[in-house]
Amino acid sequence: MDVINVKNTANHAVLSFSEGYCYRFNSKIAVVLEKKQKWREAMEQWVYAMCLAESNENRRWAYQRALYCRKQCIKCDQEAGLLANEMPEICFTPQGR
Repeated sequence: MDVINVKNTANHAVLSFSEGYCYRFNSKIAVVLEKKQKWREAMEQWVYAMCLAESNENRRWAYQRALYCRKQCIKCDQEAGLLANEMPEICFTPQGR
């Protein structure tokens, strides 16, 4: 279950979200970026979602999507006649929580 806590302070409210909510929110953003074929931004968003994921299954899924976006980004650069730019490798080591 996602938990959103709202704490009122003297001047403003502070929101704090559970990790599951953050993962789902960021993965939805990544999907939108993929649909718009903004591969580099989608890759970065998936890597961020991978860091937020609570379960290994979600981490693996985000990792696979990040790799796919990386591949698409390189492919688009080559089709545009650009030299393959320095695309970072994406490292993934499943960790239990």
